Amino acid sequence: MSNQVHINPFSIQLLLNRKLWLVPLLLWAGVIGYSLLSNIYMIHDDHTDQATTSARNIFQFVELTRLWNARHRTVYVPETEKTPPNPYLEIYNRDVITKTGISLTMVNPAYMTRQLAELIKPESGIQFHITSLEPLRPENRADKWEQHALESFERGNHEIYERVTSDSSDVFRYMAPLFVKKPCLQCHIRQGYEIGEIRGGISVTLKSDQIFGHVHKLINREIIKHLSIFVISVILAWLFLEKIRLHWLEMESIKKTQDQPIRNNTDELIQLSRNDLATKLLNRKTISEILDNEFNRAAHFLRDLSIIMIKINGLNPILDQYGKATEKEVLTAVSGSIETIIRPTDWASRFSNDHFAIILPETSAKDAHKMVSNLHTAINQLEISSNTETLKVTTQIGSASFPDHSQSASSLIEHSIESMK
Repeated sequence: MSNQVHINPFSIQLLLNRKLWLVPLLLWAGVIGYSLLSNIYMIHDDHTDQATTSARNIFQFVELTRLWNARHRTVYVPETEKTPPNPYLEIYNRDVITKTGISLTMVNPAYMTRQLAELIKPESGIQFHITSLEPLRPENRADKWEQHALESFERGNHEIYERVTSDSSDVFRYMAPLFVKKPCLQCHIRQGYEIGEIRGGISVTLKSDQIFGHVHKLINREIIKHLSIFVISVILAWLFLEKIRLHWLEMESIKKTQDQPIRNNTDELIQLSRNDLATKLLNRKTISEILDNEFNRAAHFLRDLSIIMIKINGLNPILDQYGKATEKEVLTAVSGSIETIIRPTDWASRFSNDHFAIILPETSAKDAHKMVSNLHTAINQLEISSNTETLKVTTQIGSASFPDHSQSASSLIEHSIESMK
C-alpha cells in the first residue's frame, strides 16, 4: 500500500498564490461582520426589553392605584388650589364638608392618575398620560402616536412600544389599554360603559438617555473587540500561511534539484532512442515510423510525398585507412550540409552506416529532383583534412515520390535506392 499523500491541486494553488488568500480572508471578514451585527442587534434588543419592562411596570403600578381607588368608591382629599373639585365628575356627593368645616372633594381614578403624573414628572422625568379616543376632558385628548396605539388596541393588540426620535426629542414610548372593570361603573355608568370593553389607555414616556445612554459605549466596545479579533487572527493566519508557503517552496526546490539529473537522463535516453549518436540526426527506427505516418497521411488526403536516399562513397575504406575520427568528420560534414539544404518541415536521418534518408512531405517528384541537385552540389564541395591529405567527399543520391513511383512506404525506399546515381 502506498503511503504517498495526495494533495488537492487547488489547495496547492491557494497556498502559493497570495491573491487567493483574500478569498478565506473575505469569508472570515463576513463571519466577524455577522457576529458584530448580531451583537449590536442584541444590545439594542436587550435595552428595548429593559425599557419595555420598566414602562410596563409603571403602567401596572398606575393601574393598581386606579383599581385601589375604584374599589374604595369614595376617596376624598382636602380641597386646595392644586386639588380643586373635578368638574368632569358629575355625582351628587362629589364635594362634602366635615363637621369641623373642612371642604373635601372626591378624587376618582382618572383624577388621581393626573395628580400622580404631575407629581412624578418633575422628580424622575417619567411621563404617563391617560387618554382615549373620546375623552371627557379635552386635556386627555390623544396625540398622533397615542391615537395610533388606541386604534391598534381596537384591532386586538395588547401593548405598543417603540423608540421615537425627532429633532427635538428622543424618547421611549409605551402604551397599554384600560379595560372597564366593575368598580369603574360607579363613575362611568352614565357613559354606557360595559365591563371588559376598552375605554382608553395609559401611555408611558421615558427619556431614551435613561435607558439607551450607554448603548453607544457598548457598541463601540463590541466594534473594538471584533476588530481586534479580526486583525490579530488575520495576522496570525497570514504568518502561518506564509511559513507553510515558504516551506513548500523550499521542498519543491529540493525536489527539482533531485529530479533534474533524472529528468536530464530521461531526456538523454529519449534522444538516444530517437537519434543517431554520430550525426545527431534521426535514426532508422524513428525515420521509418515517421515515413509510415507521412505515407498514410499522403495516401488519405491524396498529397505528394517524396524521399531522398544518399550514400557516401567509400566510407568503409576511409574508416580502414584514416580511422574513426576521420569517419566521424565525414559523417558530421555530410549531415551538416543536409540540415542546411532541407526545409523545416522535412525529416533527415542516418538510415544505415553510409546511407542518409530524407523525407519530404508535400513534395512532388519535380521538387524532389531540385532538392537532389542542391544536395549533390553542397555535399560534393566538401573537403575533409586528414593529416597531410585532403579527402574529397562523393555521394550517390536517388529519390522516389508518391504517387508517381510507388504505392507503399517500403517500395519508396527501394525505388530511391535503385535510382541512385
